Amino acid sequence: METNSVVDVIGVVSSINPSSSIMWKNGTETLKRTLQLKAMSGRSVEVTLWGNHCNAEGQELQTMCDSENFPVFAVKAARVNDFNGKLVGTLSSSQLYINPDFQEARILKEWFDREGKHSASQSITRDSSGLGRVDIRKTVAQIKDEGLGRSEKADWISVISFIKTDRFCYEACPLLVGDRQCNKKRHFLA
Repeated sequence: METNSVVDVIGVVSSINPSSSIMWKNGTETLKRTLQLKAMSGRSVEVTLWGNHCNAEGQELQTMCDSENFPVFAVKAARVNDFNGKLVGTLSSSQLYINPDFQEARILKEWFDREGKHSASQSITRDSSGLGRVDIRKTVAQIKDEGLGRSEKADWISVISFIKTDRFCYEACPLLVGDRQCNKKRHFLA
């Protein structure tokens, strides 16, 4: 589907994240909650619930998933977005249905309970281009020098730190040298 298209979607909620508050560029704050919808096609898509949809329906979905009762979820009039692949987001006019009572929903739930829960799915949200992500190693100094994270477009950075654990400290010599402790590395004789 084209970006900004308005679509209806249905699937089984296979995972959901707690809601979080985000700040828009214009200074307004809103709630956001993301979930994964899984379909019989073997595909999954990320759905973002915005604003008031995070509270009532979002909390009900969270409670159901936390108790491993993964519900069928349908959204009427959601917008297609393109951010690192396709995803779907609610609009203020979107209508949400949890475990709707119609034939397609029943078939979907039976499939999920029988086999879908344990089958892998391919997300159309992440890396939909098929190219994958290319990781380039950089030092923190290079990240600063290149101004990453300071432009309008987001820069994704993973920081890996290494702490040597095999002897990062030692027991100091307890002997006094004058009025101060020696503090040299203490050697033990066996």
